[in-house]
Amino acid sequence: MSQSNTPENTAILEKIYALEKQLIQQKKYTLVAREIQKKQQEELEELLQTKHSIEREVFILRQEKKDLSYTLSFANTSHAKQIQLLMTELEKVQKLLAYTYEELGKTQKQLEHMHRTLSWRITKPLRTLLPHHIFRRSLYVIFGALKDLWIDFGKPFPQLVVKIRYGFFSKIPPKNQ
Repeated sequence: MSQSNTPENTAILEKIYALEKQLIQQKKYTLVAREIQKKQQEELEELLQTKHSIEREVFILRQEKKDLSYTLSFANTSHAKQIQLLMTELEKVQKLLAYTYEELGKTQKQLEHMHRTLSWRITKPLRTLLPHHIFRRSLYVIFGALKDLWIDFGKPFPQLVVKIRYGFFSKIPPKNQ
């Protein structure tokens, strides 16, 4: 038998050719599938890296949140203490202010009383004619001379002198030298 192009041989050759074509087609599909699988594997690895990066960021953010929460609670506590101290200080200052106003009222009453006294009214012409420092200096000169006379006369009426010195003149400050 010769191998010629018989219908059987032609059919077999066509089947072989078709099978080869299918095989080539399957190899192409296999290569395409491998490339697709390789790309998917790369994308999966990239997604996993992104996931790990996001998880690290989440962990870091949670740590920062804890740290900020602690810092904020400490700051709130510190501010609360500062506010309490300031409130206490404010109460002290308000009490001091009330006391100062009370003392100011007393001083104003004393000043008004002094302005109504007879001695103040009698010495008014002297105060208006002489400047203040000359008036004060002249008072000290006059009372110094009176003291010298009092000593020369043997210190008479010691109780009256004590009353004048420590009652009336204790309110007048000493002269500046």
